[in-house]
Amino acid sequence: MLAPELILAGGRIHTMDEARPNATAVVIDRGRFAAVGGEELRSLAGPATEVHELTGAMVVPGLVD
Repeated sequence: MLAPELILAGGRIHTMDEARPNATAVVIDRGRFAAVGGEELRSLAGPATEVHELTGAMVVPGLVD
């Protein structure tokens, strides 16, 4: 994977996955979730990647029809 466009890190991310319901970071690439996990996802950032610190804020999936 090339460096993603956006990483949201340092938050509480509700995944809607019963096996792994919570994470602390998410990678967005080309407008789609590319990875969900923990602080290790920060290592995917490149020079043009925006990294947003969530400082504990919660992220929940939105349902768009």
